[in-house]
Amino acid sequence: LELAEQTGDETHFSRIRRAHDRMDTLIDQVLMLVHEDGEFNTAPYPLADLANQAWAHVDTGDATLTVETDDLLICNEDLTLQLFENAFRNSVEHAGQDCHIELTTVRESDDNGPSTDRILLSDDGPGIPEDQREVVFDHGMTTTEEGTGLGLAIIEKIVRSHGWSIRATSGPEGGLGLLISDAELKTSTDAEAGQ
Repeated sequence: LELAEQTGDETHFSRIRRAHDRMDTLIDQVLMLVHEDGEFNTAPYPLADLANQAWAHVDTGDATLTVETDDLLICNEDLTLQLFENAFRNSVEHAGQDCHIELTTVRESDDNGPSTDRILLSDDGPGIPEDQREVVFDHGMTTTEEGTGLGLAIIEKIVRSHGWSIRATSGPEGGLGLLISDAELKTSTDAEAGQ
C-alpha cells in the first residue's frame, strides 16, 4: 500500500485499505478471545462519550446513531470501547449500511426489590429469530458469508469480564436488541455527590 501511494497508482487503494482494516479487526478479535481474563481498572465514564468514540472508529456507512442517556457507566474504557465497536460493526453488517442504531438506559423496578438499571443497544434491522437468540453469542455463529462469528462472542466476553450479563432480544424498532444487565450506572448528580 505504501509503495502504491508513492507511485500514485490509486486504482485499488480503498480495497487494500478495507482489507487491511478487516485484518486488523480480525486479529484484535482473536486476541481478545484468547487473552486470559485478568484484573483491570474501572472508572465512571459518560456512556454517550464511549458510544460516540466507538462510533468514530467504525466504518458505519450511512448508518445513524442515537444516544439517549446521560448516565455514567463504571467500566474499563478500552474494553467498553471494543464492546461498542463490535456491536456497531455487527449492526451495520447485518442490518445494513443505512440502519439506525439506538443506545438507551432502561430503569425497571419490580415489587420485590430495588430498580434494575440496564443498557439497551438496538438497531432497526431484521433482528434474530427468538429460537436463535440463545446461540448468537457462540464463537463462529454468523448469518452472513462475510461475518466471522466473533463480534458477539467478544461482546459477551467483555460483558462477563465486568461481571455484567447480556441477552439478545428485540429492539423497539424490531431489530436486534442487546440488553446488558447488572452494569453499574450512575447519574451525573450521583457522581457529583460522590456516590
